[in-house]
Amino acid sequence: HVLMADHAGHGLPLGLRAIESAPLLTADPSAFINPFLGLAEKGYTFGMGQRYGDGILRMAAFSGTGMTTNNDGFQSLDSDMVAHGVVVDYALRPTAFTSLSVQTGLLMEDGQILGLASEGVFGTPASVPSLFSSVTVASRLSDTWTLLAQAHGGVSRPDAPSLGLVKDTSPVIASAFSAGLTGGSVLNPDDRLSVILSQPLRVEMGELGLSLPTGRTVDGRLLQGNVDISLTPSGREMTLGIGYRGVINESLSAEIRTGVTRHPGHDAGAATELFGIGSFDLDF
Repeated sequence: HVLMADHAGHGLPLGLRAIESAPLLTADPSAFINPFLGLAEKGYTFGMGQRYGDGILRMAAFSGTGMTTNNDGFQSLDSDMVAHGVVVDYALRPTAFTSLSVQTGLLMEDGQILGLASEGVFGTPASVPSLFSSVTVASRLSDTWTLLAQAHGGVSRPDAPSLGLVKDTSPVIASAFSAGLTGGSVLNPDDRLSVILSQPLRVEMGELGLSLPTGRTVDGRLLQGNVDISLTPSGREMTLGIGYRGVINESLSAEIRTGVTRHPGHDAGAATELFGIGSFDLDF
């Protein structure tokens, strides 16, 4: 079959969507979406799936507008940047109570590295390749409760821009993960509860080598010195979210999502954030 979607991480039965059909109630809708695919927004994805052995093998190609992240950790679309690539997903059920999905793929970003852009004296990176892999596990604890876990890892190999202060770059290693519990029949047979702990994409290792002016000789010749700058952030953003949806009566239902985020933007100096949202559905 052929699959189409306007977002590389949405609409396709990959990862958790390939093995678990129950909806998650979380304040972060991307908690269980491959973050490398999430760097391609407002684009298109084409794929196909075929039963292979004991599971289903899915392959897809995607292309979209790149996502940039500012100093405050907020993401936005940048039409001058393009992210595209391919992904392969194999989903199977090793036991009667456990489902497994394994992904691997290649992401190509133009003008950015994992959503981070540079310009001016630092130069603009050319096309940056990233190899990534993901593992998703869903284990049913009972008829109504499921334990979920997902881990992502990737390595990017940017080249130093031809212009600017950046003269050398090391491979950039990044990770993300999510884990949680989801189920129902908490207060009544029709309700649903999710508790999710997640870390968004974070650089775990990587350096930039800068060539900076350090002085001049007596004859006016400029002296250059090399300085290595770590790309690893000072903190590790972690979000604990809780979502609940329940039926109050035959015509009224309610949904509440709340949680807390530590080190938002992977900034160790950022204040802890609390959040919450509620909604009601009324049928006439």
